[in-house]
Amino acid sequence: MTRPVHALVLVIAAALAACGGSLPSEALIEKESRQGLATLEVSLRERVRDDPDDYAALRLLALTQLRLEKPGEAELNALRATRAGPFVAANAVTLGRVYEAQQKRLRALTVYGHAIELDPGRISAYVRYALVQERLGNPAEALETLAQALLREPRHFAARFHQARLLLARGDLDAAARAAEQARRVRPRERESLLLLVAVYRAQGRLAGARLLAEQALELHPGDRALLAALLAVHRERARWSEARSVLQRLREAGRLSPEERLLEAEVLRGEGRPRDARAALERLIRDAPRFPPARIRMARLLIAEGRHREAIGSCEEAVALAPRAAQAYYWKAVAHFHLDQSELGEAALSLAERLRPGNRALRLLRIARLLAEQRIDAAGSRLEAYREEYPRDPALSLLAAEYHALSGDATRADAELAALAPNFAPDAVRALVEEIQRKQELYGDANRAALARLARERGLPIASHDDATAEHVEEAERDGVTLAEFPTTVEAARAARTATLHAAQAVGMNDRGALAPGLRADLIAVHEAGGVPRLQSVWIQGRRVV
Repeated sequence: MTRPVHALVLVIAAALAACGGSLPSEALIEKESRQGLATLEVSLRERVRDDPDDYAALRLLALTQLRLEKPGEAELNALRATRAGPFVAANAVTLGRVYEAQQKRLRALTVYGHAIELDPGRISAYVRYALVQERLGNPAEALETLAQALLREPRHFAARFHQARLLLARGDLDAAARAAEQARRVRPRERESLLLLVAVYRAQGRLAGARLLAEQALELHPGDRALLAALLAVHRERARWSEARSVLQRLREAGRLSPEERLLEAEVLRGEGRPRDARAALERLIRDAPRFPPARIRMARLLIAEGRHREAIGSCEEAVALAPRAAQAYYWKAVAHFHLDQSELGEAALSLAERLRPGNRALRLLRIARLLAEQRIDAAGSRLEAYREEYPRDPALSLLAAEYHALSGDATRADAELAALAPNFAPDAVRALVEEIQRKQELYGDANRAALARLARERGLPIASHDDATAEHVEEAERDGVTLAEFPTTVEAARAARTATLHAAQAVGMNDRGALAPGLRADLIAVHEAGGVPRLQSVWIQGRRVV
């Protein structure tokens, strides 16, 4: 039968009692029970009483006392260790950890920097230095410190893990995914790195991949509540309510639900079409945890879905009273005001949320949605493109892009955006979204298209159509005054549009080019076919060869 760890400590303590006995490792101290730590502290005290300059024993005594929540004594012994061994980097790192525990972050930063100077290869010092930089509000500097550490040791798990975490917080999702995957390769079974990678995949919109990874992680860590909660969140985001219910049951079997898990339960109830039960669940949570702002924010979301917008505003204000910097509360307050056509109040709440969380993805999406609601199609389109450059896989983006194309009268591209959602959502959820987008297109698409065409004609601007698929599309474009068919997608559409495309330059008002004739610009290219592939050979601009 294997002895418990505290029994092992008793053996070590007995050895320490003898002069020159071996010291326990830092790893053992980190894992030891409180009872074992108390025994170890007594033995280490005896060791340093016999040899006051034994800096290794002093350092381990400080770590033991730090775990026993005796920061004052830990600081005293850590300082003694640094005086006895001033050029030992491990002593400086221990003192830095004590200062961190005491919230003396600037002192900790100085001591960790000294440890790096003493031993540039001590990667743990870089990691702790970076964590203090983050807590002091300097995440960019923390990332730079971690990058320096990883240049020295690319496979250092903690450095790679925290790099991925900070990149995720910054919104650099592709880089975060690469870093998290590298951390996982170093420690394939590590629970924290698996949770982080699930979070990165969710942020990227790779929901099917997040589900698969969470399930694989649960095979390694059966019953782990954090992993179960992550899987539940993925099912909720995919609108897979039966799977979400199954995971929720597993959480219940593992013990009492936390407030965060009860929030997810309410969301599952709402997704199952049980809004009354969802509201009752939130009311119970608010009663049981009255100072838990997320419950009031989630209640506001539910009230908005029920059309009870004034009550939702009140719930948001209650959340703000508990957490004045809760950007989500201002977000949903803005949504409620917009539903009530209180544009100025909604704009004020949204602007405040944006100041609290600059660059926040949800706020950027709400801003785009607001522009679409106001029929400011061009402004919405430019913001959509900027967002897509940063978060190309975000399902929420595809939804807004589908609405944008529908409102612009481009049903083909709207359908393509919705089709891209299929791997992430249940079929019924996708069908409901398609129907809603089609409804908006029927209501607004033709009017918006006609209005845009009229504005272009009034200003003398040439108009181009995009992705025409049928002859009817081309005929419709001609009625709108389109003079150029850009990228017809079928032979039928291309033939129907051939007149405009044969005279593209003239169609868009560029009368100084478009043919090889006296008085025109003489812009041309020479192309050579090699192996069936066209290759650019030369370029002339205004008759002069430039390539």
